Order: sequence, then structure tokens, then C-alpha cells
Amino acid sequence: MKYEIVTLAAKTVVGVGAVTGNGDPDRNTIISELWQKLYHGGVAAAINNKVNTYAIGLYSDYAGDRYTLTVGSEVAKAQNPGLAVKTIPAGRYAKFSVQGHMVHAVAQAWQEIWQTPLDRSFTGDFEEYQNNEREQCNINIYVALQKQGDTMDYEKEFERMMATQTELALATVAEGGPNVRIVNFYYEPQNKTLYFSTFADNNKVAELEQNPHVAFTTLPLSGQGHVRVTQGLAKKSAVPIEKHQEKFLAKLPGHIIGIPALLPELVVYEVTFECADVVLNFEHIGKVML
Repeated sequence: MKYEIVTLAAKTVVGVGAVTGNGDPDRNTIISELWQKLYHGGVAAAINNKVNTYAIGLYSDYAGDRYTLTVGSEVAKAQNPGLAVKTIPAGRYAKFSVQGHMVHAVAQAWQEIWQTPLDRSFTGDFEEYQNNEREQCNINIYVALQKQGDTMDYEKEFERMMATQTELALATVAEGGPNVRIVNFYYEPQNKTLYFSTFADNNKVAELEQNPHVAFTTLPLSGQGHVRVTQGLAKKSAVPIEKHQEKFLAKLPGHIIGIPALLPELVVYEVTFECADVVLNFEHIGKVML
């Protein structure tokens, strides 16, 4: 999909917002209700100091697969105390121009954008609807980019951390809330799957049988660099545990999987996920799509 690189000044957006995510089963309903509030709930008419007549859909506050969507208008000054206020940061953006159905054309464009190799910063991406013709709308989609000279190869950093880091904090869902423990792991880049072992009678086995959703953060060997996943699915590996021994022991020579007497008591889980946050430090955080 064609795009151009543009530099934008900071913008202030006023409107209504909600938190959702691409994996949220209620995502479409949440988004539809926001636009209904904007146009049919009187919000658009109430916004003061509009810069233009365009409608804005702003995606910000990315956290794993979750983000905040704010729909509203760009304003010269925020003067609506009861409404959400967000800032679109100044910086470099990839600008995609779309024409067609307000919903379908934009959805199709985003599918292509997610497959486009961009040095995204995830500081704030937005859609700018330039008219209100539902079937033939002109829309500009702006995707925030890293600063020039500040581009990081997050995919390479992801692969490096997953290959060298040996422990992660794994969160399962237990009665009353999350349950976190430290486990050893190895990652197989060919099938994009993470593996960890545990004793078959461990509480986390029962928790995963009840709810397979997990989150995890790898633990740095030094410094701040780590990988964070908020939307993972865990299941028992169908591969015999003996097949996993070589991988575990190559990374962790002292792993208990190397003790033959313990093999009958162990089970290996595999964790799959679609995206990960790669945190190099507090200033450099990128997202990797698998």
C-alpha cells in the first residue's frame, strides 16, 4: 500500500474514548458505540474550538494488544471539561490515503498497514475523515514513526532476548486474580512458539486447564531489556517430553528435564502469541508482530 512520509505538529483531540484491542470480542461494538455517541449523542456538536470539520479516530496508549480509541475533533484549545482530551504527538508519520466506505475501506486499509514494514513508534496513530459521505469518504490514516536516527531493529532484539534470556515471569489466571511465578523457557523461532516445563501436579497446570490465557515478561540478564506479552495462549505440548530435552538442555544445561527420574513427573506447555512488546529501555519500546 502506497504512503508518504510527513511531519506533523502536535494536535489536540477532544471527544469520547474507550479501551479495547484487536483481540477484544466486543471491539466492534465498542467502536460503533463511540461513533454513535459522537454523532447521535450530541458530542460532536458540543465540541468547542474545532480547527476544522474533520472527524478524528485516534489510537493511543498502546499496551500489548490493547489501546485507547478516542473519536472526536481536533481543537485549537480544549474547553470541554466533560470530554476526553488526547494529544497527537508532533513527529514523523506514514500517511495513507483511502477512499471508499467509511468502515469497510478503513478496515481493509488497516489490514494492509499491519503488514507494511514500518518503524512504528506506537505513540499515536489516527484516522482523519475529511467528509461524512459514508459510501465515498476520503480518509487519511497517519501511522506514527520512530524519530530519524532513532530507529531500532526490534525484531532482531526480540530474537536476541528470546534466545539468550532464560527466565520469565508467567501470569496465569487463578481464582480471584492473576498468579505469577518464575519459569525457565526456550523459544522456537521456526514455529514462533515458547515452551516451558512444570511438574504435572503444580497448581498452574490446574489453572491452565481452567483458563489457557497467559501473560509473561522475560527477565533481563542485565540492564532493562525484556520482552512483554499480554495476550498468550498456553496448552500442553503434544510432542513427547523427550523431544524437548535437547532444546532445554542446550539453553539450560542444569535444567531438571535432564534428570531421567523426573521425566514422568514433568509436562511441557507451549505458548503462542501474535504480538510482543520489546522493551530496550524506558525510551525505546517497540512492537513485534509474529
